[in-house]
Amino acid sequence: MSDLDPRLVSKIDAAKAEIASADITEDRKDGFRDLLTQAYSCANGTPDKVNAIAETLSFLVVHSVRNELREGARTQDAINKCKLTCKSHSAPTSLREFFGSIAAQYPIAAVLVLLWAAKEGLLKFTGVL
Repeated sequence: MSDLDPRLVSKIDAAKAEIASADITEDRKDGFRDLLTQAYSCANGTPDKVNAIAETLSFLVVHSVRNELREGARTQDAINKCKLTCKSHSAPTSLREFFGSIAAQYPIAAVLVLLWAAKEGLLKFTGVL
């Protein structure tokens, strides 16, 4: 492989190192490694470059299809994780939480309701101050 462009070789080697430390499934790592091996072959690593290019194209198609099939599952997993951890998706467990979330979302409406309740005498202050 001495005819390979050293810049291409360094980029492929760097990508292989990055794949090794990536936080992805082993199946996806194998697919990426296969693509990088084919990149070597396409560049000049095999006497039959046309066959190497055809194989690389096949690898790319398979890789693209598999990524698209997994994307829906990854998106749904992210949504489910957010539902479990995000406070905005949880249902209030008490009236205090309910009114607190309403007041946080609609502060002007909350102030108007408090002013109305005070005007109507519905709020009784005990003189804590």
